[in-house]
Amino acid sequence: MPFRIKLPKKKITISSSIHNLKDAWFDKDVIEKVTSNLLSNAIKYSPNDSTIVFEANNQEGILVLSIINKSDNVTKKDLSRLFQRFYQDNKLSDGVGVGLALVRELVILSKGTIIANNIDDDKIQFTLSLPINKDAFDEMDIVSNEEIVEPNIILETPIRILDKEKPLLLVVEDEPDLRTFIISIFKNDYRIAEAENGKIGVEKALSQIPDLIISDIMMPELDGIQLCNSLKSNELTSHIPIILLTAKVGEENEIEGIKTGADAYITKPFNSEKLKVWVEKLIENRRQLQRYFSKTLSINPELAITSTESDFLKRLQTVLDEHITDSEFTSDGFGKLMLMSRTQLHRKLKAITGMSASEFIRSQRLKLAIGLLKESDASISEIAYQVGFNTPSYFGKCFKETYGCTPNEYISNNP
Repeated sequence: MPFRIKLPKKKITISSSIHNLKDAWFDKDVIEKVTSNLLSNAIKYSPNDSTIVFEANNQEGILVLSIINKSDNVTKKDLSRLFQRFYQDNKLSDGVGVGLALVRELVILSKGTIIANNIDDDKIQFTLSLPINKDAFDEMDIVSNEEIVEPNIILETPIRILDKEKPLLLVVEDEPDLRTFIISIFKNDYRIAEAENGKIGVEKALSQIPDLIISDIMMPELDGIQLCNSLKSNELTSHIPIILLTAKVGEENEIEGIKTGADAYITKPFNSEKLKVWVEKLIENRRQLQRYFSKTLSINPELAITSTESDFLKRLQTVLDEHITDSEFTSDGFGKLMLMSRTQLHRKLKAITGMSASEFIRSQRLKLAIGLLKESDASISEIAYQVGFNTPSYFGKCFKETYGCTPNEYISNNP
């Protein structure tokens, strides 16, 4: 486990005693997460050259797990708040609440309890109680190892394929426990990228072009306000929805966050369902714009969310007006004229239109062809060359894929 790395550095020893746990019924993943979090917390706040006492035993069908460590940081008034998310005080300035809040939620879901209490003047004890008899669980709660092996093998390939279609979230947060908590909310429905400070967050946003960013405000290197300003003023990332998280409460702070171009401003502690709804709605808004474009094929700077994005769309239209009918106009040349690499332009267009650079060029040529088919007396072959296609046959194939009919059928249906 990762916490073992810290033991030699702080010269901390763990004294363990485990008894009578044969034939116990439990969720291995839950026990591992709970134990790991509790031990990591104990090591983090124990002084150097100290001992952590770990005990676990079966008391009449109940797993009783106890961890005792020295700590002069936690007072009696703190004990009731330790399991609150984001709880901090002056002594525990980097916070203890997220990991312990996760522990408490897992324990409750497993029908157990957890309490914290002071021992003497310099020790704290966490005591966890979980039922480990089969009778404590409903039939629906019990899944044997044999039952889960085969489905995992069968679903392995489809899951990888579906993962590529999931939206990509970038979580920027310098507190590891909070970052882990946020990721745990979304990891089943989204692809996740993470960054431990604002500077790395900006770098990852530029390289990966995520569908949405969740960022803390108070961070080293570059704070959330600076991150938002940087990304919203960059043409590559100006379209990306950004949710800012902060412990600062009050309208003035909220206004400051919104002024940066942030799409949502959420104060801590936040409701995980509220955060999920914001993410879903912001991504859905982006998808609606993509669907609008795929139907109309029109570039409308007025629909842009930021002025930077509006400027990008205006320049996009100018480049198309000048070069779209040139058959030598490719995605490589498109990128150069837009002052972007081919990959950067591909990611930007994919995000705002749902199309790659090549697909976008083709769609604009077809849009131009529609106008000529309605108004021009030129033949279909002539129109194909006029709008930049190299061959009439390829023009006909692309036209039918997009509009569901051949150019001839379109003319017949639109006299």
